[in-house]
Amino acid sequence: MKVKRIGTICKARKTCILYNEDNADGEIVRQWISCGAAMWPVSGLPMLQEKHLSSLFQFEAKQAKEMRIYEDLIPDALREVTGDWEEWEADLQESSLIVAGEGMSLSMLSSGDKHLWINRDLLSPCWTGQTRIIRRESGLGPVAAVMDGMLISGIILPAQLPADFYRELLRMGCSSPRPVTPPEEPPEEEDADEDGGDEGP
Repeated sequence: MKVKRIGTICKARKTCILYNEDNADGEIVRQWISCGAAMWPVSGLPMLQEKHLSSLFQFEAKQAKEMRIYEDLIPDALREVTGDWEEWEADLQESSLIVAGEGMSLSMLSSGDKHLWINRDLLSPCWTGQTRIIRRESGLGPVAAVMDGMLISGIILPAQLPADFYRELLRMGCSSPRPVTPPEEPPEEEDADEDGGDEGP
């Protein structure tokens, strides 16, 4: 779990939600951290509570007051997309066109004739050498499920596109899909304590 990167994204979006995923018996089986536009599974850490979030992500007192920070059950609309990779699921391909603007880099992911635009900056907390992305249908519509090998390492919701976005794309033109590449970002040092000694997401 890349704590610094998740914390940076949550600060920028002024949102940090701890989602508890429970089973039929009401037992919490997994926890997720969400910035409102994506969520990543908690790994390498003990069970968290809302009161732990500010210290974990080093939110200053002033920052925390301006943010939405809370704990809740994972929304029913997203429960069905949190599983690990299934053999029948196909990888999404990324378009060579990346659109930068309004504080994010937009990238189109494609599977056949279906397309999904995401803010590719949200890939950074879950990117590894084995990353693959698949399309899944949730109660909120299609989402990008990020896999580290066969294990899920993130869920990214579609980006909110400007009203004239597609008109601008037609003016610019669009290239054919290619394999997804790592998000560009400056190297960031992460010590063993931050990652909880876990090489996973």
